[in-house]
Amino acid sequence: MLLRFGVSNYRSISDYQELLLAASSLKEHPLPVISVNGLDSKILPAIAIYGANASGKSNVLQAFAFMRLMVLKSHINGSATGGIARIPFQLDPEVLKQPSHFDCDVLIDKVRYHYGFVVDDDRVREEWLYAYPSKHRQVWFHRKYNEKPTFYFGKFLKGKNKTIEALTRDNSLFLSAAAQNNHKQLSKIYRYFEKNYFLRLNAGHGFGHSQMSYLDNGMIKTRIIEFLKEADTGIIEARVEKLESAVTDKSIIENIQTALYDLSEIKNSNVNDTLHFGHQSVGFNSTFLRLADESRGTLQLLILLAPLFEALESGKVIIIDELDTSL
Repeated sequence: MLLRFGVSNYRSISDYQELLLAASSLKEHPLPVISVNGLDSKILPAIAIYGANASGKSNVLQAFAFMRLMVLKSHINGSATGGIARIPFQLDPEVLKQPSHFDCDVLIDKVRYHYGFVVDDDRVREEWLYAYPSKHRQVWFHRKYNEKPTFYFGKFLKGKNKTIEALTRDNSLFLSAAAQNNHKQLSKIYRYFEKNYFLRLNAGHGFGHSQMSYLDNGMIKTRIIEFLKEADTGIIEARVEKLESAVTDKSIIENIQTALYDLSEIKNSNVNDTLHFGHQSVGFNSTFLRLADESRGTLQLLILLAPLFEALESGKVIIIDELDTSL
């Protein structure tokens, strides 16, 4: 569960801005809120950012996406001399030279964690992770590049911390490096960022195999079809058909799959699968249509429904930019 997120010096965001999911104490508009052990405030299950055009709404979401990408990819995708591909605030020459700051509070298995980092174009200048199993803070690690020693490891963080420290590049997050080297405690935090978010920041994405894989979950498939019926889309059922490939060499197909898709998301779906939706026709029979024959609005709805239902089922966080455009 995401509790808060903060950022400064990223895209159109100059000064530190904070996104809080804490509910206010107002009583006149009662809302379903979530109680969290150790927190005085209740947490909202959903929030919206609204404002004028070009006011920076999308950049708040882009900032979180950048933070998540740094956690997931900075160690495995970076190079020793590659620096960090951040986008600082560019309308003030002084701010442009300053580092960018990202931090968040999340709830994982009923424990609150505060994680963050500060980066410039060349290196990670600072990085930290604190745990709050109770109201008292546990420092798991703190990193500051211009201090000696650069890393401080708290007594609650077990594992081969010094070994992983030696493997961590200047432009890589320690959390990212630790997960790639099977650090038990930190891999849990890494998996949270990896598995618990669905980000839709570009409404131009189409319905692909990652969405199709949700239909392997019988409960989610049933809920999707029931929703589509109630929404009067004309859809009453769905099926995935296997297409025969003209390529007989399976290694070629596997190479195509590896190049085009994240296989961890595809699960049981095949690059040759095709999805058809059944519409009720004359005589109460089902006529199955290709995705290309469905309306754009129906396709956009399908893209959102699967992760939405999974989020309701498993507690994931969904971040959608320009919801009206996405629909």
